[in-house]
Amino acid sequence: MQNAPPRLLQIFRRTSRKARWWAFVLTGFLRPERLRLRRPPPWQRVDAPAAALPRASVRMPVARPVYYGEMVPASFARLPVAVEAPEPAVSVADNVVLFPGHLFIDRRRGIVLPQSLDITYHPPTLSGEALRPPPLFRWPREVRDEVFVVDCHFTDTYGHNLLEALPRLMLLDRVPKGIEIATSIPRSPTIEALIGGLGVDPGRVRYYREPLFCRRAYLPERLVYLRKSIHPLAWEAFSRLKRLGVSGGPVPERIFISRSGILRRRLVNEAEIEAAFRRHGFHIVHPELLPIEEQISLFAGARMIAGLGGSAMHSAVFSSPEARLLMISSLDWFVETDVLISQRDGQLGYVFGATSDRVDDAGDRTWRVDPTVVEAAIIAHFGL
Repeated sequence: MQNAPPRLLQIFRRTSRKARWWAFVLTGFLRPERLRLRRPPPWQRVDAPAAALPRASVRMPVARPVYYGEMVPASFARLPVAVEAPEPAVSVADNVVLFPGHLFIDRRRGIVLPQSLDITYHPPTLSGEALRPPPLFRWPREVRDEVFVVDCHFTDTYGHNLLEALPRLMLLDRVPKGIEIATSIPRSPTIEALIGGLGVDPGRVRYYREPLFCRRAYLPERLVYLRKSIHPLAWEAFSRLKRLGVSGGPVPERIFISRSGILRRRLVNEAEIEAAFRRHGFHIVHPELLPIEEQISLFAGARMIAGLGGSAMHSAVFSSPEARLLMISSLDWFVETDVLISQRDGQLGYVFGATSDRVDDAGDRTWRVDPTVVEAAIIAHFGL
């Protein structure tokens, strides 16, 4: 199959996974009842039951950003002045199968638990085509007792892990003490350092990349809803993580967060933009090459922070309220979350560019920004 056309390979993989799902279900009589799954995918969704009491929330003001140049996304004008951050809760699910990417299946009924439904899934996920089936020739992994789940949908992306997944650890005090923690986030020095920075022993964490069968799972809600709200408990989490910053030597006062080493969403004239920032004394930073402690230190110490829109700029949660931030982004990649994590009016500025292709996924579109507008924004926003 190595020389087969891509379309044939996709058909083969989909067919193979569907067959393995059916084989796993049909051979369930060979395994203990706790390791059986009632039905293969596609799984049915069910609506969450209506809350018996009104949901409490915290009203949080939204800082007003500014923009430079003529380009601005239409949604910029619709930014709210305040948002309601719901009080997070921890629900309990028995006889649940955890799938990587924040998908929870009721093992006995074969349905998608409503705790999964605030994540947008593409059809191959619910159909099982994008999920790795449990092993056929050995028993699947299981949690015999209880587990606290810390997860998000895009587990391979730093920004989603930082904002959506890890702050849930702030709710550990609402579950049995010493409970095991489960996550499908890939294990790495960065993730272990962030978990430790929140006061949790990384040794308590079980990492899973295949279905995990649980007798009982505690499912904490998010503290950060992308594009919607950030609960104050999340800011407490970021404050704790900020202490991971390397102490000692001075850090640059001016930093530019580069994406020149990242293949997705490529800025075609990034070299020209980086040169403009260098002329104004900015230190060019490639965060993917630095340990997380150094990244936090840079954001916490800098007074002028600029960069291309993306995951690395979410580390602005570690910046000082007095710092000024300038985001260079495409019109197709205006992420309201960056506005929500700014800490005062006018702290965050934008320069927008236009995409140069129309591929389906906005995260893959190349784009270009006017260097003269960027130059003017550097001078105006940072007072240089």
